[in-house]
Amino acid sequence: MNFNLYFIFLVNLTLVVGVKRSYEGYKVYKTVPKTQQQLDDLVLLRENGIAEFWDDNIVINQDSRITVSSEKESEFLERLNKSELNVELLIDDLQRVINEQLNSTRRSVDSSAFLSLDWDNYHSLEEIYSWLDELAATYPDIVKVVVMGRSVENREIKGIIIDYKKTTYPPRGMLEGTCHAREWISAATVTWIIKEFLTSTDPEVRFLAENFEWHIFPVVNPDGYSYSFTDNRMWRKNRSTANFTSCSTGDDNSNGVDLNRNFDFVWMSTGASNDPCSNTFAGPQPFSEPESQAIAQYVSHLQKDRHNLIYYIAFHSYSQLVVVPYSHVSGPGVLTASNYGDMYEIGVRGADKLRERFGTNYRVGVSADVMYEMSGTSFDWVKHEAEVPVTYLIEMRDMGVYGFLLPADQIIPNSREIMEFILEMDRVTRRMEYYHIPFSSATYFVSNTIFITAIVLFVMISTLNCNLLLIQHVAKDMDIKILVIFVGIFCSTNAAKSYEHFKVYNVVPKTDVQVQYLTDLRKENYDFWTDIIEIDSNVRIMVSPEQADELVQYSKSVGMDIQLSIHNVQELIDAQMKPAIGTRSTSLGSLSWDEYYTLEEIYKWLDELEELYPNIVRTVTIGSTYEGRQIKGIVLDLKAGERPGGPLTGVIEGGIHAREWISPATVTYIIKEFLTSEEPAIRNLAETFVWHIIPVTNPDGYDYTFTGNRMWRKNRNPDNYVPCTGNSDLGNGIDLNRNFDFVWMSVGASNNSCSETYAGPTASSELEARALSNYVLGIKNNGHGEVIYYFAFHSFSQMILVPYSHVTGTGVLDAKNYGDMYEIAIRGADKLKERYGTQYTVGVSAEILYAVSGSSFDFMKGVVDIPIVYLFELRDVGQYGFLLPPSQIIPNGEEIMDCLIEMDRVTRLLGYYHYPSSSITVYGSAISVFTLLIILMIF
Repeated sequence: MNFNLYFIFLVNLTLVVGVKRSYEGYKVYKTVPKTQQQLDDLVLLRENGIAEFWDDNIVINQDSRITVSSEKESEFLERLNKSELNVELLIDDLQRVINEQLNSTRRSVDSSAFLSLDWDNYHSLEEIYSWLDELAATYPDIVKVVVMGRSVENREIKGIIIDYKKTTYPPRGMLEGTCHAREWISAATVTWIIKEFLTSTDPEVRFLAENFEWHIFPVVNPDGYSYSFTDNRMWRKNRSTANFTSCSTGDDNSNGVDLNRNFDFVWMSTGASNDPCSNTFAGPQPFSEPESQAIAQYVSHLQKDRHNLIYYIAFHSYSQLVVVPYSHVSGPGVLTASNYGDMYEIGVRGADKLRERFGTNYRVGVSADVMYEMSGTSFDWVKHEAEVPVTYLIEMRDMGVYGFLLPADQIIPNSREIMEFILEMDRVTRRMEYYHIPFSSATYFVSNTIFITAIVLFVMISTLNCNLLLIQHVAKDMDIKILVIFVGIFCSTNAAKSYEHFKVYNVVPKTDVQVQYLTDLRKENYDFWTDIIEIDSNVRIMVSPEQADELVQYSKSVGMDIQLSIHNVQELIDAQMKPAIGTRSTSLGSLSWDEYYTLEEIYKWLDELEELYPNIVRTVTIGSTYEGRQIKGIVLDLKAGERPGGPLTGVIEGGIHAREWISPATVTYIIKEFLTSEEPAIRNLAETFVWHIIPVTNPDGYDYTFTGNRMWRKNRNPDNYVPCTGNSDLGNGIDLNRNFDFVWMSVGASNNSCSETYAGPTASSELEARALSNYVLGIKNNGHGEVIYYFAFHSFSQMILVPYSHVTGTGVLDAKNYGDMYEIAIRGADKLKERYGTQYTVGVSAEILYAVSGSSFDFMKGVVDIPIVYLFELRDVGQYGFLLPPSQIIPNGEEIMDCLIEMDRVTRLLGYYHYPSSSITVYGSAISVFTLLIILMIF
């Protein structure tokens, strides 16, 4: 042994554990890296020991909170300034805030104490453990103290079992607190829950407390928690010294392992460090730490033979999140957890209920989507290895004002709203039939609720004509599984098509043989989300559970790589039917943009607008459908009677393909912005034009996506019906965006009525196509003003398509102002990207998507001769496809509005129109003056 090194080790160890660390003069700053370079600069700050980060995961566009000493503050601020990083001071004296936490004199409004503990202060490990012993002595028939295991420093990992009924196989729940030492609100909240389970008189709390066997551990990291009281308030890890080394930020930082990265599930794959100096050091190997071993062994023992552990909740802080397993996945990968849809719904309902108490907003989702990727966590391990059905990690208050130093007067409010979450979680879980309580133990409240729900559902099913998706949409606060049961009983012949366990795969054919294979496959009742199959194009295929293995095997047999992108289509469909959580919801009248709406709701809203804005909005019916529905829109004229030279006109088309719900949502969002926005550029665009806007051009098809088949594309005309292999319904309907009378049926369309791109028996055979064509021609030819714009909104692919869709190469010049349209679109796409980084591709369809003929926007350019015409393929590029989550409606709408504003600016600069003199704004005048100065300089 090298005794010199050993001596140095002992000296360092003595120094770091012998003196309580003071944060006198330390400040806490917040900054948000916007670029990779800025992120790298922050990492360098940490590595050089200039600042201490509250979390080792530094992510672009996410807050980073940083502690800086007074000695290093100037260098810190200078480096941030050089990196062009904006910085905000959050805490000007960290030690003062720590002292306030330790010596709270404030009392909350509903101050409460129970035996030796109160919740107006944070308590040490010894105080909490003593209180647990008191509980066992006070409730000997209900409470039992249990020691899960021992820590690195040989402390007990102590908890209690609460068991009122001593039944043979009760449902069980387990609560984990304070895995990260500095998160004191975790232990405080868990002890509050214990107190409520033992003393509350609330019937629902009593029901949950008495019908479960609860295993509750307020502090699973006793060494670290104790150390945060005695030596370093900001300590996170356990206190293992086995990996000791020198660190730029102080050698003590190398002691300890992050217990919430040490579990043996995808260990060290992402969001964890192999550096002992890091706060997210995952240890030398999975389960290297006695604390993580103890948790895993305890949970495994609970699940052994019985598998009756229903809940596992890990309490952390801060960020106000309900995190669903698994933490290393995102996008379609979230469906790796078999019941992700249920856990997400339960989490959303719980977050809604939590918010009702004090207005605190929690976001719900997997960590990679709402926070950052991580691996080796306790709750992910519990979900995967112990197969506990309802598992969450809850990041509690706040959003970073105090962070880990949440004042003691927030303990009780935080705990009360968390209890609301737990109660709602249990209500929804019970309704989803994850467990059952014998009827004798159910309260009148529960029985009465189920009875009332049954009656309401029966009435809904009767009055809503057995439309399952519509019933789900209306019954947002009722359980989906109960709905399915009732619909199954009363509507067995009319239920909407289910896509349960349907999958979507991505393939990219590289050869003509592979293209032919996919073309042949399409004839065998495989549902292609991609219309045209070409070499090197991304082809998306939806398959039933029975088809999945066959598709994979056949694809591999022809040497084609195949990737699973959506694990269960029905889960995404169900998610679309629910309002988004955590979005910046906005509303106008009866519509908001955090959910999707039925045809009837949209039409009702259009009528409302006419009443709200009687001199501005006029509803218009441009025709009717095969099933007799109106094709309804509005004319929006903010300057009626104020245009002596005649109006300029724009037309907006939405919802021509039924399943593309984001299209009507975007069009209604544009209407809302035109009517309510105060931004000068939006006001100019809204007021300069008379806008003719049709949110749903295919009403029958759109309605059918809510009532019959969510993935329906065409209209609902059965006149050309033929039996189709494996799907008798597929032969009904025509692709309206192949039915317009411009180069009809020349390319990219089908004469087979079983095809999704069936163009109809003749050009303009369909009532909807004729109605739209005649309406716009009427505007153009009957003196209703000069038509400048036509915008058609579709999804998905993130493209701005320029006419014409059947040409390539020099053929693009068939559109006489192709160059201008291309430039306008490029500028618009660049502007769109600035807001959220969303990338749109610009070009003709044949070059960036596929060749198409008979489309509405090509007709508007080629026949009606409108100068500026585009088809927008909205979000996304295939992660969700036609099933874009409601949470993306507003961001999508915002960036599209940015694009339209920029397009209009460039269109105007290119001389396609000029503001009428009566409507020139300061903004417009400034541009005119600038233009005039340039002209004068030239001459």
